Amino acid sequence: MEVETWVTEPEKATARLSNQFYFTFAVIRKSPIRHVLPGTQDEARRMVMRMQVDAEQAANDDYVI
Repeated sequence: MEVETWVTEPEKATARLSNQFYFTFAVIRKSPIRHVLPGTQDEARRMVMRMQVDAEQAANDDYVI
């Protein structure tokens, strides 16, 4: 899951990206799980990049995805 936080300044009518967070969840399969697909090609690209980063981090951490 990707979460973005934004800081808004109403007096200046501006908003800026403050931070991005990435959460990965693990589920023990006791029942069927629905797959969520990206809505756009841009979301799909970001999803693939996150999956690659997660796999690299898991390899470095000796953690199994």
